[in-house]
Amino acid sequence: MHSDFIISTSLNEFTITKNTNVDWTAATNTEKEQHTPSTTYKTFAQEIDEILRVKKDNPLDHKNYIHAAKLYSCQGNQQEAIVVLQEGLRAISDTQQHHIIQQHLDIITERLERKIDFLTQCPYEIVQNILNQCDPQQVTAVTCLNVSRLWHQKLLDHTYLWRRFHIEGSMWDYETHQVLPDISKFVEHLYIERTWATTHSRIMSLKTHSFDNLKSLKIWGFDNKSKNIQEACKCLRMVLPCISNTLEEVDLNLDSSTDFSLEYLLSTCPKLRSIRLAVYSFPDNDPGGMKLPDILSLVIIDLSTKEMISTPTLTSLFHHSPQLRYLGLRAFIKQSVLSILGDMCPELAEIRLSQLCGIKQTETATMTAQPKGGLRYLNIEHIRSAIPLTSRLANNCDTLQEISLITHPYYGRMTTIQDWQPFSSFPLNKLTRLQIRNGCVSLCENLPAILSCTPALQELHINAPLITDTVRENIFVSIERLTKLTSLELVNFNISGDVFERMLERMGQRENFTTFTATGPSSTICGHDNYNGLRRLRIDHCRGIGITILRHISKIKTLQELSINPAKGRLQQLSENDVTDFINLILKNLPHLRDLHLDNMIFTTEIAQVMTEWNKENILIVTLGLGMRYPKKGAKKGSVKRIMNQHFDRLRVIMY
Repeated sequence: MHSDFIISTSLNEFTITKNTNVDWTAATNTEKEQHTPSTTYKTFAQEIDEILRVKKDNPLDHKNYIHAAKLYSCQGNQQEAIVVLQEGLRAISDTQQHHIIQQHLDIITERLERKIDFLTQCPYEIVQNILNQCDPQQVTAVTCLNVSRLWHQKLLDHTYLWRRFHIEGSMWDYETHQVLPDISKFVEHLYIERTWATTHSRIMSLKTHSFDNLKSLKIWGFDNKSKNIQEACKCLRMVLPCISNTLEEVDLNLDSSTDFSLEYLLSTCPKLRSIRLAVYSFPDNDPGGMKLPDILSLVIIDLSTKEMISTPTLTSLFHHSPQLRYLGLRAFIKQSVLSILGDMCPELAEIRLSQLCGIKQTETATMTAQPKGGLRYLNIEHIRSAIPLTSRLANNCDTLQEISLITHPYYGRMTTIQDWQPFSSFPLNKLTRLQIRNGCVSLCENLPAILSCTPALQELHINAPLITDTVRENIFVSIERLTKLTSLELVNFNISGDVFERMLERMGQRENFTTFTATGPSSTICGHDNYNGLRRLRIDHCRGIGITILRHISKIKTLQELSINPAKGRLQQLSENDVTDFINLILKNLPHLRDLHLDNMIFTTEIAQVMTEWNKENILIVTLGLGMRYPKKGAKKGSVKRIMNQHFDRLRVIMY
């Protein structure tokens, strides 16, 4: 009879079965049952604990070390197997046994080094595709660095992966600390998210690691505790000298900071080309202005504060920035910024000024200044007069493309027509967009003269609630002469009268446009140069809207977007028949309409049924505003929406 041990493994379970070989031919069933081998089950952990106890009792038996190493290896823990075998080499002096242990150690070490690395097994093209999927803004690339030594080196060889690096959310962990020494020299654009716990260590990493090629630094976050932001400012003052030789752009959101000095930033980092700063206030209040290098490299300045910026500070900033292309200010400023600016910064291409008391990110936050050319965009809130712009308009009248003005709510009423004549003193041949909100009387009186200087105007938005009938009629006559106009928005106007109707009639006669088709929501509509005619019309909170005006609107066959919102009031109400007739006219005359917005009108199921006769391949969006009225005899909003949704497959009906 021969007995041995059969070892089998399954996941985390280790099985030892004692087997006895017996001649069963002459045995009865009872005898077979008596000789059935007994089986016990042990986990890897139990078996390892047992062999470690045996090894401890007999440390000079080399078999115990080998047995323990094999168990660790079966468990997948190669490092522990190596540790056990190295312990055996130190404990046993017998040459023969020492040699046996060394052989097992070499086998496990070789197995560990030969562990399959898919990066080495894949074709070059697949490897490149894998690397291209790594996004440094996520944890993927950082995690891949720690897969193996080969992966680590391969990823470091692709330096473009690390040009933009984000430290945000949960990324500030042990792995990030480990990789920063290797990748910091490749980082050109660094984003750091402020958090209550790790802001200090995140910013100080700029000093502890070599960011020798850093060009752009952005620090943003929603942790607005004053103590943490003051700590962040303190850290910034310490690290800025370490990155000043290469830093060209900073974007810092420190919106409760009161001690981050603009002078220190510009003096420490002379190569800065773009600064975007959001603070509570700047400490730079020296009556003599800031002490700055003679000529700064600044191309973009975007400042937001909740407190006042002193005139000497702005004067110093403008005087030392002759290359400035973009200027954005959101702050309280006593004196007119345009007066402070004067003829300084002659290369300005875009001016956006706002007197808002809060800090907010605007649509221009990611805008970059044009490298060449004159002033292109002029966006000024609470403007008091255009006289300080006279010389700048004279020098840039051939490049100006967009003007957006909001007159000052108090000083605007004190202005005269002479304050706005600079806008009508020069031909603005390239101006394509003009927006006037809260237009004061004197500006609107000069508006016809301004429009006569804009032959290429394509988009016009006017909000002027306090003008006389004579002024508004002169404006309508001037709009009628704009042959390239494609978008018109009138807000708070009185549009009753023959002059406005004649303007609409003339617009409806411009039908010499290239025919186009719309095959889906993503279809590209012909651009401004392909046809003449109004594409977008918005009449919002205007008085005098009647069926006659609606009929004229329905004859403008080039319309693609239409918004009608009559002013509230009993005298302004359209009847159910008026709305029904208008819907029928749209069906008949506006084949290219894609977006319709209606408000402050009556709406019934009968009108909804008429709308189901429209071509559902063209109309994509119907918006019914809060002011829509649904009479008791008609249907409720849900019924109206259900009728239209049953007809239009791709219709997006918005009912507030």
